[in-house]
Amino acid sequence: SAVVFTSDTIDSPQSYEDARIEVVSLASGRRKVLVERASGGVVAAGHLVFGRGDSLFAAPFDADELELTAAPQLVHREVAAAITTGAMHFAVSRTGSLLYIPGTASRAPRQPVWVKPDGSTAPTAVPPGAYVHLALAPDGRRLALTEVGEHRNDLWLTDLERGTRSRLTFDGGTSPTWTPDGRRIAFQRSESAAFVPEFTRVLFWKAADGSGGEHVIWTSDTMLSPNAFTPDGTTLIVHRYTPDGSADLWRVPVAGGGEPTPLITDPRFQHAAELSPDGRWIAYTSDESGRYEIYVRPFPGLVGKWQVSSGDGVEPHWAPDGRALYFRNRRELLRVPVEAGAAFSAGPPERVTALQIEGNNPRTFAVAPDGRILLLQVLRSPTRGRMPVLVTGWGQELARR
Repeated sequence: SAVVFTSDTIDSPQSYEDARIEVVSLASGRRKVLVERASGGVVAAGHLVFGRGDSLFAAPFDADELELTAAPQLVHREVAAAITTGAMHFAVSRTGSLLYIPGTASRAPRQPVWVKPDGSTAPTAVPPGAYVHLALAPDGRRLALTEVGEHRNDLWLTDLERGTRSRLTFDGGTSPTWTPDGRRIAFQRSESAAFVPEFTRVLFWKAADGSGGEHVIWTSDTMLSPNAFTPDGTTLIVHRYTPDGSADLWRVPVAGGGEPTPLITDPRFQHAAELSPDGRWIAYTSDESGRYEIYVRPFPGLVGKWQVSSGDGVEPHWAPDGRALYFRNRRELLRVPVEAGAAFSAGPPERVTALQIEGNNPRTFAVAPDGRILLLQVLRSPTRGRMPVLVTGWGQELARR
């Protein structure tokens, strides 16, 4: 037996246009790539069926040798797909029937909006786009966004007061993180140049005004993502994927030398960390309970641990005064009042606003110095309201071809 799966090989797991389909044998552990630039692969009717763009392709699949025995062929057009998740909206039954949602390959457009303390929203000057990461500068005036492009992601900056936009990266970049003084932005990129192995992940930082070059902070053979700087700007908290697919939190010195060191390690998945404004507490997301929840621990000692969310929580962000933690679940943006001085305590969650954002993206909102929330809002669903189409006998037709 074997497992067929989609693997992401690009800058961000929020875009799958250059993903690939792999197979691994459960008996031997042997792993190989079946097809490039594809996602959503399933084995049905003796074929590997997968998506590329808004089309379905199929190729005969040898289940014993775990390989394709002929080149993939186009078998169906106009199938709805989500570029930001790699999902193809189709299914094939054991009897060979095909069920799919008609449509195109699309990214649900998103737009940053202001959420006021009373839950009402106000627009920003940022146009809708294929954004996946949002980072607000410490002064609350500038916004960094990861925009998904046709072949890679890049970082763009917007002056929220003037409405002007400028491009910060030209060779790819994702997960922007501001230094406390607002002068630099750290980000991650996958490198395949000659000086590093293929798909090595590299952390850079660059001046926020675009001057100067990009400076390497850390390189790794697994996915890296910057989370937050310590208040003095000397250390960057990073989550780093492990070979088994989990993730740990690391401390990465950015001034005065020194090597990266593990901060919070566990067989589970820790990510999306953020330090309190005074640097004494660290909030992060972990699935150690079997589902994602928000935890707070003293920093840097890590003695003690408090669970802040209850029943689902991701993406914690501190209020500028340190007296509240914001996080989201699948439906709502929530605020938890906290006492984070010499000791820590948290009150019950309070609903701020409803959400149209799901998934594990750690950068969908930010808290401004004046207490407003800047939220990356989904404007519409590309497949909402479309009726599924059932094609019977599709497996037999596939075999005939």
